[in-house]
Amino acid sequence: MLALLAKKEYWLWTEGTYQVQRYAFGAGQEDAYYYETPITLKVSNPETSKIRKALDYIMKGQYLVLTILSLIGLVIKDKNDKKDLLLYFIIGLFCFYLIWEIKSRYIYCLYPVFLILATNGISKLENKIIEYKEKRKGERNIGKI
Repeated sequence: MLALLAKKEYWLWTEGTYQVQRYAFGAGQEDAYYYETPITLKVSNPETSKIRKALDYIMKGQYLVLTILSLIGLVIKDKNDKKDLLLYFIIGLFCFYLIWEIKSRYIYCLYPVFLILATNGISKLENKIIEYKEKRKGERNIGKI
């Protein structure tokens, strides 16, 4: 049962490629398109198409980067941290989707939350880098005195 729930959540939260596989590019050569275009001919075979592989990596990577930046925004604490409600919203939906349907289109409501947290993560990461550089600069100036 635990393996089933883990597989379900993995499928749900790696949304970017599965819906595209199903609706845009198809799962393989045997899939029929509504009509052929120059692009569908180039992406129809996932094993040999370099464009298809690149698109898969980009789609998986964008969600990974968004998630990592969101985690950075959550891990690095501020004095006036008021994003706990956003975190509770994500946790609540994560738990809710353990028992509800697994269509990945239902997590679209979380993208604005992830974007807010990722922007916050970028800002905090930038502040940490600036603090580190100023600290190093101060240590070099102390050494010269």
